[in-house]
Amino acid sequence: MLIIAHRGYSAAAPENTIAAFDAALDAGADALEFDVQETAEHIPVVLHDYRLERTTNGHGRVAGTSLAELRALDAGHWFHPRFAGEPIPTLEDTLLHLRDTTAALYLELKAGLSPAAITATAHLLHETYTANRTTIISFDWWALKLIRSLTPVQRIGFLVHTPDEYDGAILRAAQVGNAIVDCHYELLLADAERAEFAHHLGIELAVYTVDDVASARTLADLGVQGVTTNQVTRLRTALATPGLRDGPPPSDHV
Repeated sequence: MLIIAHRGYSAAAPENTIAAFDAALDAGADALEFDVQETAEHIPVVLHDYRLERTTNGHGRVAGTSLAELRALDAGHWFHPRFAGEPIPTLEDTLLHLRDTTAALYLELKAGLSPAAITATAHLLHETYTANRTTIISFDWWALKLIRSLTPVQRIGFLVHTPDEYDGAILRAAQVGNAIVDCHYELLLADAERAEFAHHLGIELAVYTVDDVASARTLADLGVQGVTTNQVTRLRTALATPGLRDGPPPSDHV
C-alpha cells in the first residue's frame, strides 16, 4: 500500500511547502499529495485554503492576490519559527523541484478553478515530464473532465466524501478508464462491500486521511492501494512491522 504524504509531511513541516515535500521524501513516502489554487492571474500555486490567513501571514482570497504578492508571504512561521520565510510554491516551482525524484504525485485541483488555471496545470505537467507519474484528483469532477479533454491519457482520481457519491464515482471511473477513486477512509471501514465493488470493476482505491495504525492495517487488508496520511513515519514503520501499536515516533513532530 502506497504511503501518500498529505500536503507533504504535514506533521513535520508546514503543509504544501517544499520543506514538507522534502521531509516526506526523506521519511520514505511513496507519493506526495498537494493542493492547487490559483492567483489573480490564474497561475497555479500550491496551497490548500481559499484564503491566506491560516497558513501564511497574508490576508484575503488566494484568487484575488497577485503572484508577486503571494511570493512575498511567509508560509512557514505559523508552523514553527525555524520554518520562517518558507514561501508559497507555485505549481511550476513544485514540479521542477520534484522532477528528478521517483515519488508518485497526487495533485488535487481545488473546486472552482478557472479553465485557464486547469489548462496551465496540464501544460506544466507535460513541460516538466511529470505527467506520467501524476494522478490529478478533485472533488470537482467537471475539472477532471476538462483535464481529460486536454490530455486524454492523463490518470485522474475522483475524490469522494459521502456514501451517496461513492457508487457513482466507481462507475464513472470504470467508464472513463485510467482512473481511481480516492475516498474518505471511514466509508470503507463502515462497509467493506464498497471495496469489493471497486475491486470487482477493477478500480484502484486510495483513501484519505489516515493517521492511526489500526485503520491503515484494516484498509490494507481490504485491498486499498494508497493511504494518504499526515504521519508518514508512523504508518511507514507500522505497516512494515507487524504488531506495532499506535504511537507517534519523535520524527513525527517538530
